[in-house]
Amino acid sequence: MKTPSKSCPKASPSKSKGSSCLKVIKFLLAAFPSVVFGVFTIVFTVQQHITGIENRKQDQKQADEQNIRSTFENYIDDISNLLLDEKFNRSNSEHLLHIRVKTLTTLRHVDINRKRDIILFLYESRLLRNDVPCNERLSLQDADLDKLTFQGSSSNPIQLDNLYLPGVYLSNAVFHWCILDYAVFDNSSMANVRFINSSISHVTFRRIYAPDAIMGDLVFHENDFTGSMLVRTSFVGGTDWKEEVDLTNTDLLDSRGNHGQLINWNSVPENVLILVNARLPNGSFHQINSTELISDGGAELGCQINLTENTWKHGPYGSKIILSPISTHPSISISSSNENCYFLADSLNASSLSQLIDVHSFSVLIHSEQARYNMSAYLTCSQDKSSEAWIKLVSLKNNYLWIDSHKGKQL
Repeated sequence: MKTPSKSCPKASPSKSKGSSCLKVIKFLLAAFPSVVFGVFTIVFTVQQHITGIENRKQDQKQADEQNIRSTFENYIDDISNLLLDEKFNRSNSEHLLHIRVKTLTTLRHVDINRKRDIILFLYESRLLRNDVPCNERLSLQDADLDKLTFQGSSSNPIQLDNLYLPGVYLSNAVFHWCILDYAVFDNSSMANVRFINSSISHVTFRRIYAPDAIMGDLVFHENDFTGSMLVRTSFVGGTDWKEEVDLTNTDLLDSRGNHGQLINWNSVPENVLILVNARLPNGSFHQINSTELISDGGAELGCQINLTENTWKHGPYGSKIILSPISTHPSISISSSNENCYFLADSLNASSLSQLIDVHSFSVLIHSEQARYNMSAYLTCSQDKSSEAWIKLVSLKNNYLWIDSHKGKQL
């Protein structure tokens, strides 16, 4: 007889799941220290890296500051010793050139605050002043003075009268509560410059490039802005215009006053502003100079005092042209009785006269393509001779015109 086999009891599902969970928990508990240590190691390493970067930045910043401080102090010491040297001569161009080179080099390696201190040092040493002889003034032309800031107060304004800074880069510079009377900024690049609450009587700004400038709470008095670019400049606050402010050939396009309104320059008395050839905020021109540009064009001056080399230049070839009263040459046929004198080429050889005409005062008209000119001449020949003549007009760089009379088309 077969004995019936006994089957093993099956584990219940609940016990199986509990055993699996227990194993997972034991595994996690066993691995937890390693995981924690690994995470701690990663976090600690990253933190060390970040701290190292910050430390290196701080060290570099301190090193840079030390270099700037050393550069500045060495400059002040060197220039001070030079100025105190009994051999130093302020009117010696080589001595001034040495200071210029050292100053321009130093300005490239110092911060904004020390740039200001260098300018003050040179100003107080009477090297950057307009009230000293020309040959004793230090030229800082092309110096980078970007963001230069002079910040005074109503009770303690910064004294900078007669400051001499022509031809420098002063973009984003600030002059707040400064006394700048008789200062010179001619030919400087001054985009976004700010003159606020400062005294600027008799300051010259000839041919400055100053778009987007801000000039506020100022009294303009006998200032010269001839040939300047003041596009989009804001004249704000209690700005007042006194006598003889020269804005000849100045570009004032889109310049504005308080509340962003275009300035109506026509409302300012004519004896206060000179606006000849100036472009107004609305793009129009106030008063265009239409006087004769050719000096002694009718030979009237030469007829009295003979030809001067300062007016007409003889050409490099042929005989000279003379000036003479019409009455002394009855053989000359003159159809006009308006003139009493004339140019005479009393020779069959080629001859010429020329004159250089400066039209800088028309540069805004020229650049805006609004300039027009009219040129005319009365030419005639003697009754017993045939002649040839040309009038030639040539435009040169820097807004010059060249008038040249020479052999050409037969009359």
